[in-house]
Amino acid sequence: MASTVIASNTSAVYFQTQATVGTAIAVGSIVAGDAIRVVGAPKFSPRGAGIIERTDTMTPFGGGQAVVTGGHGWDITFQTELFWDAATAGGTGGFANTQLAALWLASPFTVTAATPDVTLAVQSQFATAGSASRSPAYAVQPFTMFYVESSGKRYAAFDCIAIPKISAEYGQRIMIDWTVKGKWIDPDAYNTTATIPAPSYATDQPPLVALNSALTLANYFENVTALTKWTFDPGFSLSDVGDSREANGFGIGFSTLATYPSLEVDVADLPEGAAGDNAAPDWTDALSNKVFATALTLAITVGTGDTITFSLANPQVIAWPAVGDTDGHRSLTLKFGAIPNAATPSPATIAFDATIP
Repeated sequence: MASTVIASNTSAVYFQTQATVGTAIAVGSIVAGDAIRVVGAPKFSPRGAGIIERTDTMTPFGGGQAVVTGGHGWDITFQTELFWDAATAGGTGGFANTQLAALWLASPFTVTAATPDVTLAVQSQFATAGSASRSPAYAVQPFTMFYVESSGKRYAAFDCIAIPKISAEYGQRIMIDWTVKGKWIDPDAYNTTATIPAPSYATDQPPLVALNSALTLANYFENVTALTKWTFDPGFSLSDVGDSREANGFGIGFSTLATYPSLEVDVADLPEGAAGDNAAPDWTDALSNKVFATALTLAITVGTGDTITFSLANPQVIAWPAVGDTDGHRSLTLKFGAIPNAATPSPATIAFDATIP
């Protein structure tokens, strides 16, 4: 008997923002444009008790009783390229043209806008929006997700919330690693009479590339001539919320600001010394636990002057500088954390120009 091996990139992944928390998007409401280009295949891992063994139960024969199914939800991870093309309206409406809109809206950032640009701010509060209004500004709007293999097998989750980690190497695509928690949907029992349309991907939103980057921190990076790679981590973590009122035992996931928002960079290593003397005082500032009074920013210029800017307020070196080698020259890995305080309770932001292609 012949067998067919299915290529990961022939499958499709669909996301649609839910109008109401707790109400999954019906299969028949999924449209072709809800598909997002995912790199490879998403990984679905059941969370919770899952299959419960009963080896502690007495039997005349030993070995235990038959297993039973306990509470279960989904832990989901996948990677996308970074796309951005915001609408001309500010606020939530600024996400209208963005392929990744459903994912950004389900992330625990405060959304603000100086029309038509959009700024996402890291914050420690967590709430779910009862409708698509995303009010208050920091509330997440959960989404329903379908992963459909070309063989017809499909996975589904709803009330999903997402956490991004963004990274890039010089001259390469800017990538986002997404971590998602969602509630379980049985894909065989859920609206099986409806079909999901073939995906239709936007052709006018190419992925962004790590070029034309400006790394800025006063008295620190003025002389850096080579930025080879970077990673922006907003510092969020996702936790389970057990809820025995739910059919499968889990409420919507909970997000918390668990650690410093951070920007880790690999740069050319320069001599230790005073700033302005063709030097970077890496070890000096790390040893002194210095918190900088000015922001650390990484601005990526796209097209004719539009930018994506990652910014850390009150940056501090939070790991010892690590010396390495990049193509024969000394390189240095530096990890900065944004230290929140009363003046800057949202210590890290991502600012998007609306017209970035």
